[in-house]
Order: sequence, then structure tokens, then C-alpha cells
Amino acid sequence: PLSKAISYHSMKLALFGRLLCGFGSAEVINRQLISACVSYHHMTRASALFVSVSAIGMSVGPLIAAILDMTGGRDINIDIRIPLPGASYSGGIVFDHCTDPGFLMAFLWLIQLISLVFFFTEPERINIVVGTDANIPRNG
Repeated sequence: PLSKAISYHSMKLALFGRLLCGFGSAEVINRQLISACVSYHHMTRASALFVSVSAIGMSVGPLIAAILDMTGGRDINIDIRIPLPGASYSGGIVFDHCTDPGFLMAFLWLIQLISLVFFFTEPERINIVVGTDANIPRNG
């Protein structure tokens, strides 16, 4: 939706795309898995590694977008006409140097989703104590 918002001149579509990107964040789920599936002895290290990898991703992402902008071909402007109901502009999907990063991320997210469906297995939850206050470490 974010890459289509430019061609349709639609702020609503841009905000909807941004909302979808926000729902794609799994930080809370990842932190919950770290707290439930990593031993207390290694929890700080695992949390720090998670934050570090997230920071690297947030800094490498714009770098890749800049590289795609420079090498994606400013001369290439593919306009596939797919009408969007209710849009004031019926130009279709635009594939150019501005939308290359969005299409690349959509492709990578599709690969991630397929990998998640077929290869993810639930890890063993080692820090859950049944019948008491969960996730409270016990001394001794």
C-alpha cells in the first residue's frame, strides 16, 4: 500500500500501509519468547542480542534503500495499470527507483512468511512454573 499511495496520490492509502507496517512488528512476541524459552542465566545476553540485531536492521535497511535508489535504474519506470476502486488516479502500480525498496521488502516478507509456516517449531518453555506466579525466578 505504501508504494501504491504515491501513484494514487492517496494519503489514506499511505496511512493504511504505515498501519500495516506497525502490525508487522513482532518485538513483544520476541521478548516474550526470550523470557519464556531462555534460561535466566542467558536472558540478558539474549535480550541484548535481540536489540543489537534490531538496531542493525534499522540502520542497514536505509542503506539498502539508498543502494537500490542509485542502482535500481532511474531510467526504468514500469507502470502496470491495475485500477484501485475508489481511487482518483487509475495509473496502476508503479515500479521505479522510489518503489523498489517496498517491492523488495514485500518479496522478503513473503519468503519469511512461507518459511515461518513451514519451518517454525514452538521452542520448549523452560521458565514457566505451572500453578504459581509465572516467570518468577526461585532461589535455591
